[in-house]
Amino acid sequence: MQSKEEHFVEKWIANNVKPEGYEEGDDRASRYAEACAKDAESEGLSRSQLEAEVGDLTDRMERALETETEQTMMEEDERSGARSVEMPKD
Repeated sequence: MQSKEEHFVEKWIANNVKPEGYEEGDDRASRYAEACAKDAESEGLSRSQLEAEVGDLTDRMERALETETEQTMMEEDERSGARSVEMPKD
């Protein structure tokens, strides 16, 4: 069963994190982490409480962005009929 902190973060990610061409090194993960922490405060949860349950909030947002980006790319590939091509082994 998820803690209230985990539930808050996962729900926040589902409602707020959008891939929009995310690339590693983009500062969106830290901006999302700050926004999530700010929203959590309004619910009586501190950033340290969130991080005690989910780990570093910026790292969690980066993983969420990567996951969302990968999912979006796979969905676009499916719609366009693109297939992965395996490269021949030497």
